[in-house]
Amino acid sequence: MEDRYLPHVRNINLYIIKQKKTISMKTTIKLLLLYVATQILATSIINFFVYSYFTLQNYISTGMFQITSPSETGNLYSIILTLLLSNIFFCWYLIHGQYVPTDRKTWSAYSRPVMLMIIPLTLSSMLWMNYAVESLPLDDRLETLFNHMNSNILGIVSISIVAPIMEEMLFRGAIEGSLLKAWKHPSYAIIVSALIFGLIHGNPIQIPFAFVHGLILGWLFYKTGSLLPGILLHFINNSISTALGIILPQSSQSMEMIFGKANSIILSISGLIITVISIYIINRLTQKSRIETEEIQK
Repeated sequence: MEDRYLPHVRNINLYIIKQKKTISMKTTIKLLLLYVATQILATSIINFFVYSYFTLQNYISTGMFQITSPSETGNLYSIILTLLLSNIFFCWYLIHGQYVPTDRKTWSAYSRPVMLMIIPLTLSSMLWMNYAVESLPLDDRLETLFNHMNSNILGIVSISIVAPIMEEMLFRGAIEGSLLKAWKHPSYAIIVSALIFGLIHGNPIQIPFAFVHGLILGWLFYKTGSLLPGILLHFINNSISTALGIILPQSSQSMEMIFGKANSIILSISGLIITVISIYIINRLTQKSRIETEEIQK
């Protein structure tokens, strides 16, 4: 009798799995569309006030009413405020909409050894990733914008602090978290979320770098269940890039132009080796922590 019902049970299970996948993909698409819409809306609102300000200034000084374009500084502040406000709003939306859990596990530091290993993992991965990306014939369409943002305190806060928090909440906490619940193989969720993370940057030279970093960030979230390791990695990466843009004018040049070809290759290979070792150590640490947790629960 029981064997007669087995096919029906399998069909129900397959249907449930299919429904979960459909819901997770709908959630992903919905969040991405909302993210883009938030950026567009924030841009429209900020531009309205910026243009109004410069138009009013022109009217006061000339007595003529004419829509006046903002200065270069005005445009910069417009972009920075748009990024800040839209990202802060989206952080609130992800929490308020319960797309990102607020439980202790999601926002814990996981363990001190894992958090410490994030430092060599970040620094080493930046070496070989930068060298690899620089070898590709890709344009940096946002170089001028980033240089201007690096000279503004609000721009630095936006790049180094707000962006890492919002992007980890969206791409790891909300999108990857949803895909992990629906898909049997975690690697699929990690790869898809990393691909979306890379493409959403838009800038050709950033896409491959963001994709590979997205794989590491996605793996960290899967192994730890916490957003903080990824936020720390993201923060270190963006902060170092910003600091180099301020301190070294040569940072916009390639590693070969700064260190020479031979030294760049040595640094890249060394960075790759340290990255692999760091990932191995973090993997061992998370496995040990998981075993200890299971033993406590028993």
